[in-house]
Amino acid sequence: MTEEFVEKASREKPIAMLCEGTRVAEHDPRVNMSEEGVREAGKKLVSGSKEMAIVSFYPKDVDRMRTFRDVARATNRRFVVSAKVANLLEALKGDPGSAFRTRSTIPTCWST
Repeated sequence: MTEEFVEKASREKPIAMLCEGTRVAEHDPRVNMSEEGVREAGKKLVSGSKEMAIVSFYPKDVDRMRTFRDVARATNRRFVVSAKVANLLEALKGDPGSAFRTRSTIPTCWST
């Protein structure tokens, strides 16, 4: 979805773009990774344990959600999300560009 956004946004000829960013330190020990890098690291970590794996990420980051859905599938796990995220996925299922466009790809919903 990120590449599709860039493509469509560029057609509008914006004069500026504001985005949220949390890495503002001059020296940051964290490593920048592609989604593929996150997917591979996630698979390695999750497959190395039989215990429950809990992952936290921004709930509207659909690319990251897709990454961890794929990790869950690859490691024979169930991908569980909150009711709020499930509602977002339900709304996205009609979007032809969404990885969550059919009910079979929408994860199990869990809510407290």
